[in-house]
Amino acid sequence: MDVSVHSCDYQYFSSRYRSVYSVIIATDFTLQKLARQKLIESEQELKKRVSELEKFYEMSIGREMKMKELKKEIKRLNDELAHCRQKMT
Repeated sequence: MDVSVHSCDYQYFSSRYRSVYSVIIATDFTLQKLARQKLIESEQELKKRVSELEKFYEMSIGREMKMKELKKEIKRLNDELAHCRQKMT
């Protein structure tokens, strides 16, 4: 348990200035610390996943660009082949 004790020490006195009672305020921060730690861990996991997605995106875009180049090359070669066939006939 993580307890923070505030320095607020309220003392109440009787009319003869004798201490009747005092109040000390204590707050348990265990749940807040656990929630903060979970939030940090979630943020780290999210950053890791974003990084993986960015790598996948770059790979996919690279692959698509290569496919586009290959399709152009195939078309060029087919056109060249058709041109050669026309010359032969």
